[in-house]
Amino acid sequence: MQQTVKFVPTSVGTSMLTMLRKVHEQRRIAIFSGPPGIGKTTAINTFSEEQKGNVVVIKLNRTGKTGMGARMVMQKIIMAIREITTDYNNYVYHDTYQVQRQLSQLIGLWAEQMGASNLPHRTIIFDEAQCLSRDAIETLRYWNDVDRCYGPVPIGLVFVGNNEFALSSSKGKKSVISDAVADRARYIEEFDYSCVENDDIKMILEAHGIADSRAISAVIKHYSSSRTSRSLRSLVDYKIPLMRDLSGGGVIDASIVAEALAA
Repeated sequence: MQQTVKFVPTSVGTSMLTMLRKVHEQRRIAIFSGPPGIGKTTAINTFSEEQKGNVVVIKLNRTGKTGMGARMVMQKIIMAIREITTDYNNYVYHDTYQVQRQLSQLIGLWAEQMGASNLPHRTIIFDEAQCLSRDAIETLRYWNDVDRCYGPVPIGLVFVGNNEFALSSSKGKKSVISDAVADRARYIEEFDYSCVENDDIKMILEAHGIADSRAISAVIKHYSSSRTSRSLRSLVDYKIPLMRDLSGGGVIDASIVAEALAA
């Protein structure tokens, strides 16, 4: 049975949580990118739970070559907000103008039902944001714009994606983030595996009940190899459960770790 572990304050997780809190408080835009398994999704899920009812997380999937369009994204936001409000209407318009009006009304309802002030703190987070089209991101910024906001109040926007989502363009491709969106962002952070520190791996292991110093050192050495990605997800989802199985519920020592890492 897999052990349930609460949020572990790793370097990436702690950094993202701090920035997410500030973006939410200021109703701004943040852009985060980085490889899988370093703790991005864990951080946004933790923040969402911390701000329950005030934050909506949209899990995205790739649709088409250019990514999900503006209308479909707004439709997904409508369905997500309905899950935390008392709007029980299941119908979503297909006409872009009507979808925009529908979303504006729902944002107003979201603000009112959560006991909001005149300018409530509400944030929408897009996980796997590389699945969004440039047009969708450009449209979304107007829900955050104080001067030309599509909705009754500005909404904080957070875009979290993998390496494809990096702000800089590559191989002549235009970045999915326009200059207008980047200019409005409170944070633009590009993480990589080097951001995962040895102390992060140690904390993860200890949080899962692995305290043997030689075992911890062996895991850190393994994940320091140039041939191994420093993915905390692979450690938590695959290696640690395997260690637990191999130990038969006993102490996970260096020999157990060596067997698990060699598998």
